[in-house]
Amino acid sequence: MFSKFGAKNKTGSADSFGVSVKSNIRYGDTKNATFDLYRAGEGRLPVVVHFTDAPAKTERAAYAEMASAIAAKGTAVAVAGASGESGEKNLECFTEMEEYLRVSLAGERMDPNAVFFSGDGTGAWTVLQAARKCLIDGERYPVKPRGVLIFSGVTEPMELARMDLRAARSALKYGFGIRKGEGEIPESAVRDLPSDFPPVFFLHSDSDMLSYSQTSALKSGLKRAGVVTSEYRVVYRSLKRDFYLYPASLPEARSAVRAAYRFIAKILKNEFDKSEYTEI
Repeated sequence: MFSKFGAKNKTGSADSFGVSVKSNIRYGDTKNATFDLYRAGEGRLPVVVHFTDAPAKTERAAYAEMASAIAAKGTAVAVAGASGESGEKNLECFTEMEEYLRVSLAGERMDPNAVFFSGDGTGAWTVLQAARKCLIDGERYPVKPRGVLIFSGVTEPMELARMDLRAARSALKYGFGIRKGEGEIPESAVRDLPSDFPPVFFLHSDSDMLSYSQTSALKSGLKRAGVVTSEYRVVYRSLKRDFYLYPASLPEARSAVRAAYRFIAKILKNEFDKSEYTEI
């Protein structure tokens, strides 16, 4: 039964998806630099590195369903927290994650040539900036993403500062450490994207004013750079912003996870060469 802003649902455990979980793996020295690893099977797997929204506020355990559902299709999924103290600190966390991946991918039986960056909310800003830096500074960011996945992403912090919404103020506070107007607002994550930027999957719900406003700038920036994209848009349901976290109970979330994995699979098969659009 759907309510106005989503569904009353039962949380699906990792076990219900048939995946294994390793929790609280330390990847760096900065605040919140730990991650949980979800995987199915013992073989060498592609890996999705997902940076969470508002790390000081959101527990990584909230991502268990989403990560398990993606991992069950044949990937490893690392759900990571970032500092949340500032945009710069968040990128320092990703720099530490890059070093961890460079050293540890083989030992964790993950494919260094099949890495995808992923993020939701303010984590989207972090992974987009990290992907951009990979193309600019390959020495500091040695692990290159094959693609980037964005779930209800925050990409324009300045737009948040203009909005009179509690969700916008919360994103600035917990994602970038900006409180009561104090702190440096990070630059756009889609400004001056290079033409060789990897393909991007992005998801949003029209009933969520925060991600709706952010998506407009994201689409414009990707189009200007000529980046191939896959857009998943929820139009006909009023769903809360993080609906994608509940694939065990929400059909729209299951559909979103399938769309995300199709994007990954097409890239790994070198079959993703033109933009696509899904509306439900």
